[in-house]
Amino acid sequence: MNSIKILRGSMIIFSYNILQIIFFPIIFFIALFRIIFNKENFTSFTQKFLCNYNFSELDKFDYLIHFSSIGELNSINYLIENLSTKKILLTCSTLSSYNLAKKKYQKYSVIFLPLDFKWNINKFLQHIKIKKIIWIDSEIWPNWLIISKRKKIKNILINGRLSDKSFSRWKNFSSFSKLQLEVSIL
Repeated sequence: MNSIKILRGSMIIFSYNILQIIFFPIIFFIALFRIIFNKENFTSFTQKFLCNYNFSELDKFDYLIHFSSIGELNSINYLIENLSTKKILLTCSTLSSYNLAKKKYQKYSVIFLPLDFKWNINKFLQHIKIKKIIWIDSEIWPNWLIISKRKKIKNILINGRLSDKSFSRWKNFSSFSKLQLEVSIL
């Protein structure tokens, strides 16, 4: 019974990755349009989609802290203060949170997190050594969680919460949810 649940979870991940490949061209062109409307810029586009970084500037980090929005960025002050003796890489998803993080945390490296495509994550983790990834709020990126677990990088979810509506949707994918929880909660 347990192996059937694991197989179902693996099939869901497999399907997720196939859908990513199928929809990648559409997502790619949407991102190009976002550049035109100043929702992205060349840096955000190349880092998120092509994992294009100056890897010589990014080497080993104790922590990668990922936030998506400005609200999540503002919620990490206490965390940053208590990890100030550690080497920290800050990653974000939006242009506005990137710009604010660059101003607010000038002594830290700030980059865009590569999107949840296997090739992006593998390239990123091949070049940048990280001990722990801290996800702020409800970031659930299946490939990031699975690949980092395989590479023995600890994942910590801080301030994770689900609304009643989200919880009922996740319940429908219980085998996938259990796989995610196993990977992301320490």
